[in-house]
Amino acid sequence: QQQQQQQQLQASMSMGPSVHMSKKPRYEEASHRPVLNSASLASNSAAVMHGGRGELAPVGELTNIPSHFEALLDAPAGAPDVAPNQWHPGGVGLNPPPIFLAVGGMDKLIDMMRLQNDHNTQAQGLVAIYEACANNPANQMTLSESSRQGMLAMVSLLKHVKRPDLKSKAAQAIAAACGSNASNRVEVVRAGGVEVLVEMLASPLASMQEHAANALANVIKVSLDSKPESGTESRLSELEGLHQLEQHSGMEALIETMRWGPPRVKEAATAALANAMEDSAKNRKKFEEAGGIQMVLSLLRSGDPHAQENATTALWNTMVDASACAQVVELKGIPLLVQQVLAGTETGQELAAGAIWKACANNPAIQEQVRIAIPGLVALLGAAAPGARHHAAGALRSACVDCQRNKEELHRCGGIQALLRLIRDGEPKISEQAGAALANACANCAVNQKAARDAKAMEVLLSVLEGGHGSTGSEMIECSVSAVRNLCADSEEQQAELGRLRGLEKLVSCLPSNVEDLSSRSMQLTEYILGAIFTACTKCPTNLETLRCIYKDKAGVLRESKSVSEEVKRLAGCIANMLTEGGAGGAGGGGGGSPPP
Repeated sequence: QQQQQQQQLQASMSMGPSVHMSKKPRYEEASHRPVLNSASLASNSAAVMHGGRGELAPVGELTNIPSHFEALLDAPAGAPDVAPNQWHPGGVGLNPPPIFLAVGGMDKLIDMMRLQNDHNTQAQGLVAIYEACANNPANQMTLSESSRQGMLAMVSLLKHVKRPDLKSKAAQAIAAACGSNASNRVEVVRAGGVEVLVEMLASPLASMQEHAANALANVIKVSLDSKPESGTESRLSELEGLHQLEQHSGMEALIETMRWGPPRVKEAATAALANAMEDSAKNRKKFEEAGGIQMVLSLLRSGDPHAQENATTALWNTMVDASACAQVVELKGIPLLVQQVLAGTETGQELAAGAIWKACANNPAIQEQVRIAIPGLVALLGAAAPGARHHAAGALRSACVDCQRNKEELHRCGGIQALLRLIRDGEPKISEQAGAALANACANCAVNQKAARDAKAMEVLLSVLEGGHGSTGSEMIECSVSAVRNLCADSEEQQAELGRLRGLEKLVSCLPSNVEDLSSRSMQLTEYILGAIFTACTKCPTNLETLRCIYKDKAGVLRESKSVSEEVKRLAGCIANMLTEGGAGGAGGGGGGSPPP
């Protein structure tokens, strides 16, 4: 017992908000969607999933980049990844040792929770499972694989016992067991746990409200691997939790709990609301109409760090909708997100960067308000957590679209060099967003073009194309090609550098060898490549001569094929005319925009 108390004392001394992620976003082992590692429960709130379902529609046009490249303005599709919070129960509890669980101890703990046992035995079983499962996915899995139906036993206690302290312990154990285990969540829903947890929100006891909200937050969470594209039975089962929440007026109960509850209860309710909105347009609408946005902004102003993280997550998820973005702007919420980027916890900074990314993509008018956050976003590009780097690059990408002052501020903060470092590192998703941010930052911006040239950006970008069409992630190639295009626009030096590095050969090699059966994504990439080839030859006669030698076999195929898009035919025609006329024909390629008709 002394050894156990000493271990718990050491654990409590290291507690605090999980400082940074590994996103997993909303918090993913490092993510997007926004995924708060479901295994993690805040010290006084449930784990929160961040990010909205799917990707946001782009806002505005990608400045001076091929026409379809604007699709890459999409906001993060999911939750960020964060490391687990050090959630640990207070007081001295029964923390079952691993050896006990390894030899069937979990079954024994489940048996202790049966209704026929006395309250003390039930409480001991609940506390031990709570301790075993908090932030421990392996033990959550052991519980889900037991034949003793542990989740059903917990829900039975919620339904049938009268003692508030025992109901609270049952809700705590459910929250811990469902942190990162979809099977446990499904079992709670099937046993009718959502209805009971919603009823507990009306308790006069703050502790019961808090534990019920924490449990709801994890029970209604939808796993990252159960998103719409999967079409799995698991996803349908998990969505049943949201359906039951609606059936039993859970959104309304959570909103009232957040409105009137004490601080810890508000924090837990905000976590549950954030997860409830992540995959439900109907819940987002209820939240917005009930004044939820104003309430979470109040938490951003005055809440403790955990509450601010949950509030930022709720904003992230509700800003899927344009009306919510407009309301955040109207209520002066963007400066609060900027404040989180500059002075929040590491988790709060990551989440705020993702929310700003989403906000800028949905409403270009927000760009002016986020300029002050650019130094903080550039600093996050060097953060240890992958989710922070990913979201910061995405936020800079959208903040620089058609906004000259933001581009200049990025230059002032050394953002071009920081983005190139991420591209060199080559981490999936992060390097893609960094490439898109670089493309936007260099469009029609001489100072960023010069900074990129001085940092040998052309060499870095062309290295992405070494493998040819389809060998690298198509999004990374799209971003790199668009950045090459914008660097070459109206720049004799960059066009000459492209030629010196045999960049035209690399661009041409990325064109598809068979144009008769291209996917829509490959068709779009072909458009980008043709646009970059055209722009690279507008001020460099040497490149034009090189193109005559290596492109002629492609010209007729692309212009005459009935399978390619009209845009591909148009671009191929522009290049053919340029080669025939011996120059750009006065068309220019300035600004990095689409080639002229």
